[in-house]
Amino acid sequence: MNSKNIILANIDQIVVENGIWENDKLSPIFLSALEINDKGEDKISYQLEFGSWEKLGKVNTLLHKNGIELDGYGWELFIRKFIRERNPTLEKNIKGDSESETCVLWGDNLENYISLLDNITLFINLEL
Repeated sequence: MNSKNIILANIDQIVVENGIWENDKLSPIFLSALEINDKGEDKISYQLEFGSWEKLGKVNTLLHKNGIELDGYGWELFIRKFIRERNPTLEKNIKGDSESETCVLWGDNLENYISLLDNITLFINLEL
């Protein structure tokens, strides 16, 4: 899994023109960007989400060994810990909207989004 294979150029333009950008090239991680209103401010939300735990078996084993639930909340907790150890500022700028079935992480800064993708693919590749 490699985030460098994702073409992230012109995302903002695509969102302005179409209202949304979507990409599934990092399956089972789904990428998207869309226009939102956050606390009265119009922004672009850069999101990633996944809920297909089966394809991430070795990482699931690692989470289980660390007492983490294999659900969206557990995945978010573990990903945040991984990122916080490498880049605390990035972790503070990432928002979560996870549910039991789906891990959802997002932010409103494209550079942070790219760093988030790089960290998640690093985490998954380290454990595979």
